[in-house]
Amino acid sequence: MQRPVGVTIIAVLAFIGAAVCILAGLACLFGGALLATMGAHRALPLGGAFLGAMGAVCGVILLACAVLGLAAGIGLLGLKGWARILTIILAALGVAVNLLALLGGWMPHHLALGAVHMHHLLIRHLVFIAIDAWILYYLFQPEVKKAFGAV
Repeated sequence: MQRPVGVTIIAVLAFIGAAVCILAGLACLFGGALLATMGAHRALPLGGAFLGAMGAVCGVILLACAVLGLAAGIGLLGLKGWARILTIILAALGVAVNLLALLGGWMPHHLALGAVHMHHLLIRHLVFIAIDAWILYYLFQPEVKKAFGAV
């Protein structure tokens, strides 16, 4: 069966997301190392070590997300059933994380950032929720499930 166009679009989105995660992950790793080095030179070895460790943890998590995104994109292009399931899980997590971020964005310390910044955060989270919701809806359509060999 021929690959539906929407599946190709979702695969491209997965590759874009993976690229962003790679860049952000590398930035966290290098930034954490820089902060750890700066902390050591400023007589704050524990603070620098903590910031370096946090950068490393965030970097590794982002790089792991990139691997999942690349795997999902490649699998989607090949119409692999596991890739459909992985993408469903990732999209559901995306909706949950963005909803939590959206709700958490109205905390008093976030409101201090200003109305313009809050407006941009609101739009960003709503856009990502809409994209992930569309992915979930689309991957459960009968003709799409059939393309992946699912019933």
